[in-house]
Amino acid sequence: VEGYEDILKENITENMNMMSFMNMITQLLKYVQKNSELYEVILQSSRREKFIEEIIECGKITMPIMDRSMSSQEKEYLTSFMVYACMGVFRKWIKEGMKKSPEDLTVVLVKIIFTDNTSLRTREKQVL
Repeated sequence: VEGYEDILKENITENMNMMSFMNMITQLLKYVQKNSELYEVILQSSRREKFIEEIIECGKITMPIMDRSMSSQEKEYLTSFMVYACMGVFRKWIKEGMKKSPEDLTVVLVKIIFTDNTSLRTREKQVL
């Protein structure tokens, strides 16, 4: 968990742009890759939930750079959502033998996180 926290602390700034965000994600993926055997064991063990909760606590470092219109509670939900989503991606990546490079997987994650899903927005307007 300390490795995650160190990477986040080194990279999170008020002036963060897409390149610095992608660099941070790549660093996190390289850290996971380097420690993949440990991650594989932890993510399949009874300690998984405790580990993920610790990562969520580290993730709260990112709260100051989140959308300022979000409440603290919304930011906590977003942090939890992102950590669980990333852990799922990390687990899949490790299970598949880490065939994608950290840089390539960063591109995939950025597409997922920042996709402009207009079809969902259209449906949202119909529901609301």
